[in-house]
Amino acid sequence: MDLTHDSGRIGLGGERRLFAARLITGLIQGLALYALYFAGEHGLWPRTQPAVFGALALAAGYAPVVVLAGVGRLSPRTLATWTASAALPWPCWVGTTWTGGCWTAGPSRRS
Repeated sequence: MDLTHDSGRIGLGGERRLFAARLITGLIQGLALYALYFAGEHGLWPRTQPAVFGALALAAGYAPVVVLAGVGRLSPRTLATWTASAALPWPCWVGTTWTGGCWTAGPSRRS
């Protein structure tokens, strides 16, 4: 009887590398969220720009989920593409919604 479980994960060379990938992802997310918390508590940038602060908080929340779901299942290049697509549109979308354009300093001057 075969009791192995196929998780669909390939290319990590064992559970230790998968654990390391998860640990590194969690540490990076923790540092990013702590930096946002620190900026919020002390009134530093990006807290001074609520649209950017919110976009970065969303990116810090969504990108690690994509990494954890895809690590070992996707090639590194594909995983990087999916992670970027999960993280990068948030600042542009929020910036477009509230400031009139992606990465603009203020409202658009359209008539």
